[in-house]
Amino acid sequence: FLLNGRELKMDMKGLISFLSSQPSDNLKQIEVMTTPPAKYSAEGNAGIINFVTKKILNNYFSSYLSNR
Repeated sequence: FLLNGRELKMDMKGLISFLSSQPSDNLKQIEVMTTPPAKYSAEGNAGIINFVTKKILNNYFSSYLSNR
């Protein structure tokens, strides 16, 4: 999974918790890449999902990861 083009290094449970805590009106679009570019990890073959937000979530995202 990507958030604004940056890879999220967390398990599915953490991802669900993080996304659930975000307001839905902050989500601009969801991009599904069934054939991702080579710069992304080749783990799995299902593709990549990129969550694009309207606002930068750096402060929340950084504190979320530091608390894990």
